[in-house]
This record gives sequence, C-alpha cells and structure tokens, in this order.
Amino acid sequence: MNAVPNTTAPVDTAAVRAAIERAQEILALPGRPDLAPIEAELRGYAEALLPVAEAGTAKLWRGSLKWWQRRSRLDIVHRTLAQPPPTDPLAAHAHLFHLTADCRVLLNQLAGEEW
Repeated sequence: MNAVPNTTAPVDTAAVRAAIERAQEILALPGRPDLAPIEAELRGYAEALLPVAEAGTAKLWRGSLKWWQRRSRLDIVHRTLAQPPPTDPLAAHAHLFHLTADCRVLLNQLAGEEW
C-alpha cells in the first residue's frame, strides 16, 4: 500500500464512502474486532486521494486562511499515514477513527466541498 498512487486514475468515491461507513460500524462494535483489513483499505484510499487534495490546495493563494486550513489538515493526514498501524487495541481504534476522518475530509475535497 505504500506504493506511489497513480494520480491520473479516478478514485471510486462510492467505494471510499462504503469503506468509511464500514469503519464506523466496526468502531461501534463492542470488544476488539480485527481492524487491520479496514485500516489497510482506508490507508490505500487516503494515499490515493492525498495527491488530488494536495493539487487543489496548491492552487489556492499561499498564505490565505483557506490555504492554511487545508495545508494544516493535509499535514495531519501525512502524519497519520506516516505512522505504522498500532498493535495496541485502543491505539488501533483511535488510529482507525482518525483515518476515517481523514478519508472523509479528502473525499470532500475531491467533491469540491468545504472542509
């Protein structure tokens, strides 16, 4: 999943939305469900969506409020993706929660919605 994504290939937004919904359902389950498969899927989507969001942010006036907000959020996404999947169950749960939010933000950027 760490390969450089093809930025020219369109991202299946319906599949990303479905993965986000599945992640939210898994996060709501009691106990300790296996989070690795959905984490890997969302990580792949985030890696594919990130270059598109970066390109959109680069078009903004550097230093504007909107640019700072988006740049800050993209930096958070970069830091989340730079971390390996946690082995501790609670940390894995929190990591998946943040990865889900990151994918939602990136998907909104793709759709042209405000963050």
